[in-house]
Amino acid sequence: MGLQASIQISYSIDLDVIDFLNLLFEKEWHYNDYNKITFLVNNDFDWEIESIDNYDLILDSLDKRFTNNEIIGIALLNKNNIGGLLHFLPGKKEVMILLNINREKVSGTNLTNYSFYSEMLLTVLDNISEIKFIDTI
Repeated sequence: MGLQASIQISYSIDLDVIDFLNLLFEKEWHYNDYNKITFLVNNDFDWEIESIDNYDLILDSLDKRFTNNEIIGIALLNKNNIGGLLHFLPGKKEVMILLNINREKVSGTNLTNYSFYSEMLLTVLDNISEIKFIDTI
């Protein structure tokens, strides 16, 4: 049985999807998965894959749905193709990242190396009210 790892972050302010993603992109995160982008814009949790050429349209759709208080998401990777599925949750104050793309582990174990992810998320850790690191078997 595999391990599922996630990070849940609650903020004391409302989030802006575009600003949030731009901050992550400044810290070497990206959405380019072999010229495709994986994203969530429906409440059925059916992730969609489109050409990276459609990024502006996808970002606009994500922003509009988040403004309407819907769950949205985007797959993000770092320069070593380690990443996960970033979800923006209703209420505009929470995100959850499922660390399911080449999860970084503590050497010699199956445990998640959360300090690695914390460093990669430093640009979006202002105004947090709570952060949870979760490993589930």
